[in-house]
Amino acid sequence: MKAKRKKPMVRGHFINRLNRLFPEIRARESEEFSGMKRGIWLGGSESYHSDGERFFNYWAMSPEGYIHKDLRKECADALWYEEPHDAGTLFLWPYPD
Repeated sequence: MKAKRKKPMVRGHFINRLNRLFPEIRARESEEFSGMKRGIWLGGSESYHSDGERFFNYWAMSPEGYIHKDLRKECADALWYEEPHDAGTLFLWPYPD
């Protein structure tokens, strides 16, 4: 059994992991979008996963439904959480230490 992570994955490592797993989302540092530090901006968050579902669907009715399940799992495993900025922009932030 794999040990649970105690601290959030390092941002650069998590960006690389996300881009390797889901190249469509174009993960990059949040500073490129807004100047806010420490976050990750998903530039292709409205793109589609290979299963045909969107990675981010702001208009979904339930909190469980607006983030693709595979992306949500990666975020949970890395100790990062999702935060919509607007209907077409999704940010990821590390859980506080």
